[in-house]
Order: sequence, then structure tokens, then C-alpha cells
Amino acid sequence: MAKSFNSKIADTNNLAQWIEDGITKDYINHHDYTEFQNIQYIDSGAFGSVYRATWKNQDSTFIALKSFKFNNDKCVMKEIVNEVKLLCKVNSHKNIIQFFGITKRESNENIDPDYLLILEYADGGTLRNYLRNNFDNLDLDIKLQFAIQIANAVSFIHQEGIIHRDLHSKNVLVHEQNIIKLADFGLSRRIVEVSSNNDILGMIPYIDPQLLKKQMNDKKKYKANKKSDVYSVGVLLWEISSGQIPFKSYSEHYQRLALMSEITDGKREIPISSTPVDYINIYTKCWQNNPDDRPDIQQVVSDLKSINSKTNEKEIYKKTVNVIENERNMIICKMKKI
Repeated sequence: MAKSFNSKIADTNNLAQWIEDGITKDYINHHDYTEFQNIQYIDSGAFGSVYRATWKNQDSTFIALKSFKFNNDKCVMKEIVNEVKLLCKVNSHKNIIQFFGITKRESNENIDPDYLLILEYADGGTLRNYLRNNFDNLDLDIKLQFAIQIANAVSFIHQEGIIHRDLHSKNVLVHEQNIIKLADFGLSRRIVEVSSNNDILGMIPYIDPQLLKKQMNDKKKYKANKKSDVYSVGVLLWEISSGQIPFKSYSEHYQRLALMSEITDGKREIPISSTPVDYINIYTKCWQNNPDDRPDIQQVVSDLKSINSKTNEKEIYKKTVNVIENERNMIICKMKKI
């Protein structure tokens, strides 16, 4: 983005004006809706729907169009504004979904136009689906690279003073050549919606236990913070190592309160036996109940890279041993011929 857009919306009726001002003043890139074709519905959520389309002016590149619902909920309006601002701020990192601007889909005279975010399209889908479909073909190196990329992306947003608040395997995407892309910023409101949204059941395992305690006890004073993201990263690292959805046996809505209570009491998933001990140590530190006992995300990145270096050294050692062994066998064969 050419400039920094820090203006606020005064009321719910001003969201459209806020967007138009951003476009007019070159704070937000605007692209005509006719630039996109082959628009196909992908998914929908609390704030709108997501579509895949081809961008005619960009060699028919696939992009994602994310619509958002206009209504009279001021909190929702703030979430939309917040997400646009955050996307503009973190647009430079390779492991964060790229934001290309906004397009406007015109409606009839009685209906406001639809505004859609233009986002990078991740062709591998969500990390959750990718692991489900490809886990048996993923070696330790690829799993480590996934973990490092997620931690790197979170480290970047933390350095920018941003807390994601909604990290889980449906908000982490996979792009070509196993590139991780972090998505869906500004949706902190989902944490508040634990009691009213059935879909949140699957997200409970990723939520900081201190926030779950707050949900069960309104008197508890605790806000999402960087250590909350670190907790979520820990659960994601376990998921990468297992290929499984955390606590998938808690599949019924009535089990939600039980799971929340058990997690706040310290219940965690069991490490997978084939996982390197150093890797297990990293994610078990991340998901400690006490936020003060969790490392910062920069330490997580450093520790993961340390495992990666050790793995590479072992691989180099193996290759060296194999070369020496092959040369020895060739010499023995030659000696036998003599």
C-alpha cells in the first residue's frame, strides 16, 4: 500500500464510506470487478463467503475473493476494518497471505454494493485438509519446514505489534511447493463467541487455557496476548507431527464444556512416538497452562531451526558414509578382479 490508513469509522453506516475514502486517497488498491472471471464459490464463514477466480490482467492468475456481510453490528464492522488494516501492514511477508486490494460488486438500487477483499489464492487449501490428504507422503524435513514457516509468520506479526488471536489449522494455508500462508487476521471476536458458535468446538483445542477460563468465569481478567498465539502454535506443531485434528474424539456439542474444563486443568494431546524429542519439547513448552512458562515466538523459531540444522547434519553424515561405503566396495571389486 502506498500510504498508511489510520482513520476510524465513526458508526456502522460509515464502513462503505471508509472503504471509498481509502480507495480515493490511494490507501487501498482498487480493481474493477470485471477484471475477474470464472468466479467459483469455495466456502463461507461468520463474516461472509470466499470465492476463487482468475485475474484476467495477471495472466489468469488464481486469486481468492473474500466478501463480507454488511449489517448493523458495529463489532463486525470494526473487525472488517481491522482485518484490512492488518493485511496492509503485514503484506510483505512470504508466509502471510498477500492482500492485493478491494473490488466492488455492484447491486441493484435498493441494495448496497458488495465489497470483496482480493487475496492470494493458496492452491493447497487449509493445513488441516492438506495433512489429512498428504500426511503419509510427508517426511520429517517437510514437517519441520511447515513448523518453521508458521513460527516465522507469527514472529513477524508479533514484531509488528499484532496478535493473531485465531490460529488454527483452518487459518493456515498451503501454497505451491509446500509454502505456508497465514490467513484471517482481525477476527478476535471469535474468542468471545465460544458460547454461541457451534463451529468453535473444533477451535477450542487451539485457544489459550486462560481465555477458556475467562469464558467459563466472566470475572477473570485476561486478554489475548502474544503468549496466547504461542499456545496455538504449540497445538499446530503437534498437529503437524500427528496429522490428526486435536481432541477429535470430542465431536459433539455437549462435550464442549467438558473439553474446555479439561484443557484448563492441563489436559493435552499425547506426543506421537516417532516424533523427535527436541520437537516434542518445543511444543510442550508452548502449551503450558501458565503463559509465563511459555517461550516467546522468537525462541520457538530458534529452537525449530536448531532441530532443522541437526537433521541436515545427520543427512550430510549419512550421504558421506554412503559415498565412502560405495568407494570402498568399488575398490574391493577391483582388487578381486586383479
